[in-house]
Amino acid sequence: MKLSFNGIFRKDSMVMELLTSSPRIADIYSFCALSSLIEYVPTMLEDYVMPTEGYEPKERDTDDDRTPVNEYINPLEKLQMALEMAKGLATMHGHSGGVIANVDVQIGQFCRGKDGLIKILDFNRAEVLLWDAKEERYCTFLNGVPPDGSLRAPEEI
Repeated sequence: MKLSFNGIFRKDSMVMELLTSSPRIADIYSFCALSSLIEYVPTMLEDYVMPTEGYEPKERDTDDDRTPVNEYINPLEKLQMALEMAKGLATMHGHSGGVIANVDVQIGQFCRGKDGLIKILDFNRAEVLLWDAKEERYCTFLNGVPPDGSLRAPEEI
């Protein structure tokens, strides 16, 4: 099913509303058409992990062996960040109304709230998985052709 531009914003807001009780999901207070009012998030994780100045494009710094370099973030902090991000995804995958796949997992989808927790902020490509009672498994879904294969969600692989 192809959603209109308005439908994508509506889905983003409705999924956020479903999950807003979780401390790992940004709180939404209201939405209408193309607008939504959400909690204040002082830090986008992408800006923290890959800082730039002004409008300079973000590039991934790498060593000669192509391993990422973030000298200002120690390994323990990286592990803690990854665990918090996984807890946010677990909130989606464990929703009582059915599994919700994010379908756009990347660093730009996460923020650090004013409470210090890492939260998921963007759900415009999310999919609620349907349950096949006869086969006793979740139904697969077709997400279409992704625009950029370098930033695909685990659900798409």
